[in-house]
Amino acid sequence: MDRHQINRITFMKLKFSQGANINSQQGFSMLETMAAALVSLVFMSLGANLVLAANLHKVVAKRNVAMSNYIQSDIDAIKYQANSIAKDITNRCPSTAPTNAAAAAVLVQGGYGDALKDKLLTTAITGNTAQSSTTTVKILNQDYEMTRTLEPIRAITIAALTAPNNIVPKPHSLPISYEFRRKEPGKIMAIEYQMYIEITPNAALECPA
Repeated sequence: MDRHQINRITFMKLKFSQGANINSQQGFSMLETMAAALVSLVFMSLGANLVLAANLHKVVAKRNVAMSNYIQSDIDAIKYQANSIAKDITNRCPSTAPTNAAAAAVLVQGGYGDALKDKLLTTAITGNTAQSSTTTVKILNQDYEMTRTLEPIRAITIAALTAPNNIVPKPHSLPISYEFRRKEPGKIMAIEYQMYIEITPNAALECPA
């Protein structure tokens, strides 16, 4: 074998080896590209979900603040009525308990909680004079139904006449609950926001301890 043949065989081996290396590098490059694309897709998806969740949280927070502010305006109107109730220690404050059912039946006046409830049922507060009333309000350009309920006050019963020191407990706080539901005609929507409070007229502070 002469020198030219040896050089030719060496050149062919070198060319074949380079071609194999190129093909091998191209194959690994494809896999790496696919893996990188998959990782990028996962991170982009997670990022989009985080942004969506953050925006939804902001909307819910703004809605809750708006509903809370609306309730607060109603509460302020009720407090104004509560603080206008005149002091009546004789009838509104705790008194010596009756000794029998007939005497207990005469005790028709309750505490200042009853006085406030009676006042609200006869005075229009934000258009409501019912025990439970619903008003349509607009929160963030969406119609909601706000239901305000004057909750039952603990009644003075014969069983209560056995209280310590023979004193009849007369409740001075009026429980009030608020509920917000999205307004959808023909559908009963779930409660999206609610609040429960108790309001006590200032006159109750004049009752003996």
